[in-house]
Amino acid sequence: MEQPKGYIIPGKEDHVCKLRKGIYGLKQAAKVWNDQLNDLLKENGYIQSKTDPCLYTKRYEGQAIYLIIYVDDILIAAKSVDFINEAANCFVKQFHLTDLGLLKHYLSIEIEKDKDGFYRMKQTKYIQKLLNRFGLEYAKGSNIPLDLGYVKNREGSPPMPKNEKYQQLIGALLYLAVSTRPDISASVAILSQHNKEPTTVDWTEAKRVVRYLKSTIHYELRLGQRDAKKGLIGFADADWAQNKSDRKSNSGYLFKYYGAPISWSCRKQACVALSSTEAEYVALAEASQEGLWIRRLLEDFTGKVQEKTPIYEDNQSCLKLICNNRFNHRTKHIDTKYHFVKELQVQGIMDYQYCPTEQMTADMLTKPLGRIRLKSIAEGCGLTTR
Repeated sequence: MEQPKGYIIPGKEDHVCKLRKGIYGLKQAAKVWNDQLNDLLKENGYIQSKTDPCLYTKRYEGQAIYLIIYVDDILIAAKSVDFINEAANCFVKQFHLTDLGLLKHYLSIEIEKDKDGFYRMKQTKYIQKLLNRFGLEYAKGSNIPLDLGYVKNREGSPPMPKNEKYQQLIGALLYLAVSTRPDISASVAILSQHNKEPTTVDWTEAKRVVRYLKSTIHYELRLGQRDAKKGLIGFADADWAQNKSDRKSNSGYLFKYYGAPISWSCRKQACVALSSTEAEYVALAEASQEGLWIRRLLEDFTGKVQEKTPIYEDNQSCLKLICNNRFNHRTKHIDTKYHFVKELQVQGIMDYQYCPTEQMTADMLTKPLGRIRLKSIAEGCGLTTR
């Protein structure tokens, strides 16, 4: 660490300061801060989750206090205000704490509780900043985030002279896609595959996603559903051989907890599937991995072992493949790691069920969809306007 200006000793200008304590802004600061915070919480009886190290839980008198840590931003949740104040007091002893009251903003996410008691999340201000940043505040809105003919239009299109601006836009869109807007997840995932060498068509479609966000800027993700009777449920789907360059498929899954969408993803599969059945089988295995993690996380929250988790799939051949223990020439090449779904079914951890394609929520997480179909699925997964 260099000597501060105005504190240079004559004749010893080349001297440096010896750092005795981690300070803000250094590479080691985040680790030092996390260690100190972790020690404080454990001293006060909080247990760190093994599933998610950012979650801390403390239980006593039949109540539970939950802490969610993101660097130095901390969420405190409990049924009683007294428990929340007690949790905050353990920080005051060591740190300067700013109490922001009831949850309204967190990590660029606007959060509000509606009249039915359900929380709603949106990122209106973030989207508006995105529009201003890329000069699209006066652009015409779009009904869809990605053109259905995007793959065909991309063939032969000239490359962009520079890719920095494209990468910046994709990075900004990714945060929206994983936080509050599952309806753009597939579009952003597909466009992000061309970060290294984007074309003019890629840039046009990336801006289309922003124009779609402009037309749906008031969408809110509703965390709950009054008539929801089931706890954790999942949906898995795949789009076979969507990528024209390597013929790999896209996997998509979405999980709900009592009607609230809590996890979703769209990603390109690591292997080339030889049939739609195989692509769906791989997607189901990836969804099951996420389902196992969510089950363990819910056990940390509730302290109870979760019941069998239903995961819905719209491919009948894929479901029959799970129940069939025989190997034939069409399936014997499938990697062993994907066959663990059979074990999950036998052990009663997962329950794979058929769902008609018209009701498959994860369909929007695998490929571009038309306006009516996309809006219908988006509303089904909790994206609504008031």
